[in-house]
Amino acid sequence: AFASLIASKAGRERDLVVAMVAARIPAPSTKLVTTRWWHMREAWRALMFADTEQQVKATRDPVAPAKRSKAALVKASTAQP
Repeated sequence: AFASLIASKAGRERDLVVAMVAARIPAPSTKLVTTRWWHMREAWRALMFADTEQQVKATRDPVAPAKRSKAALVKASTAQP
């Protein structure tokens, strides 16, 4: 219903306008901020939003889990409580 007010014919431009309006309802901001947010969300989609399986996401996570060095392990084992 709302999309038909934007344009009578369905298309990519109409979908983008509807998405921009919908994105600004919960978080009102300027068009520039909304556009930048949308671009970053799309750019990072493969890493953050598209994975439904946690095993697949774990193999593509750009941030490796922290691992202690040998020196840190030795220091932690000899530390006084």
